[in-house]
Amino acid sequence: MAAGNRPPFPIFSEETSKKLRVAGLEYEKKLAQLIPGGKYILVEGADHNIHWDKPEKVIDEILAMVKQITGGT
Repeated sequence: MAAGNRPPFPIFSEETSKKLRVAGLEYEKKLAQLIPGGKYILVEGADHNIHWDKPEKVIDEILAMVKQITGGT
């Protein structure tokens, strides 16, 4: 699960910050693909602390994962 809102990198230019954000998102997607059954979820409107910014999204995804693992029981 990844945060959709990324703060700027204050020590880099705006252009470099954008490149770093894009590279970070691509890395996260590739990482999720390496995990069997992994799923990449980008949560728009959330910062680093997704569980504080969008707790309902975190709960929904955890419940969906439990349901998938247990076969819905």
